Amino acid sequence: MNYVTSFERLSREEGIHLNAITIAKKLIAQGRSIQYIHDLIHLSENEVMDLVDMH
Repeated sequence: MNYVTSFERLSREEGIHLNAITIAKKLIAQGRSIQYIHDLIHLSENEVMDLVDMH
């Protein structure tokens, strides 16, 4: 895999991760449970807990 392909893949993965965080923040604002968010979005429980603490 060349550098450009690797960079594009990592950029795409980071974009997907940022979208997941945005969705998780919206679900937190709606009062959804941590387990629900974790199961739906596939973020780690620690990531979800950090978002809850920031909210």
